Amino acid sequence: RKEFGKSKIYFLSQASLEKATNDELASLKSKADSLKGKIEGEKESISLIKKELSRLRTELTDEELKERSATYEKSIAEMKKKLKVFEKKSGTVSKSSFTETKLHLQQNLVLWKKYKKMFNELWNTMVDSMESVKESKLRDEAGIETDESAGISYSTFNDMVKKRKLSPL
Repeated sequence: RKEFGKSKIYFLSQASLEKATNDELASLKSKADSLKGKIEGEKESISLIKKELSRLRTELTDEELKERSATYEKSIAEMKKKLKVFEKKSGTVSKSSFTETKLHLQQNLVLWKKYKKMFNELWNTMVDSMESVKESKLRDEAGIETDESAGISYSTFNDMVKKRKLSPL
């Protein structure tokens, strides 16, 4: 008997017990090894079953598939109706709408050129006063995009207006 504070533990005296023979120990070890093998096999089958279960949980049920199919069919039908409407309409633009849009484009081009010139004058003055700073690095830090970095060109739009590439269909 051993005491650990308020707890008492009683141990059986080992001297009076029979000792196992080597043959018995060997048979017990072989039995334990076979049981360990069975346990490993069961663990593998459990992991396979869990994987299959998780795969099945991610798949849709028949009812869910039917619901999705129905919603997709409805949306396809609606899109086909819209497509028919677009196909029936002619691709022409009224002359008044076209001239109004062209006028807006011309006005925006004038503003674009004006604001670009104002910004460049301010920018150049600022950069000239900062001697040790590279202009490209300062633009990147300030988050300023040029027309070229944005992939657009004033001249492209201006040429469209001047050369009358824009005309009603």
